Amino acid sequence: MTEIRIRLAAAAALLVALGASPAAGAQETRPHLPAFWADFGIGFGNLDTSSSPYGSSASSFVMDGTLGGRIGEHWLLGASIGGAGSQYGNNNANCYCNNSGDWGQFISNLFLVTEFEPGWDRGWTFGAGAGIVGYHSQVLEYYTGDYKSGDGTGGMLRIGYDWPVAQHLHLQTRLTFEAAHIGLSSPVGGSFDLHAVSLTFHVAYH
Repeated sequence: MTEIRIRLAAAAALLVALGASPAAGAQETRPHLPAFWADFGIGFGNLDTSSSPYGSSASSFVMDGTLGGRIGEHWLLGASIGGAGSQYGNNNANCYCNNSGDWGQFISNLFLVTEFEPGWDRGWTFGAGAGIVGYHSQVLEYYTGDYKSGDGTGGMLRIGYDWPVAQHLHLQTRLTFEAAHIGLSSPVGGSFDLHAVSLTFHVAYH
């Protein structure tokens, strides 16, 4: 009986050792994940406000940045501030301009965003966010004198790819889709839907 107990104890110890070895190896290969997350990016896209009587669809320059933290091995949460601007000619059918030259429009947003990273700190990334959006139009400012032409709420979805280049330093590229409903300021009034798509390139720490 004593010999059987010794053999069983030895077998149990062997199983524990075999089970611990892969776990230890996995822990060694997993990168250190800092709690802090930040990125900044620029790119280009299209800003479509053609559903507004004073809007247009035109190519745009895009900037955005995110600051937040890690809430799990694969999840990030933060606040994103971004903007997109475009110019269009006054020959646009919806412009109603009397003088020559190009007119511009700009959106700014503040979104609460969450991001899922299946590969911890590399590979594909998937994000979503929602928040407030401000709208600025040179045409409306020209006629009303108001700095802000309107505001509203919106959301975005994005997919990206992440390349680590040094410890915690990464390069990323993202494709982002954004939509918002904007209420125009008085005395113009009314509302419209805006849509934007952009491709941006980022430097990130996470």
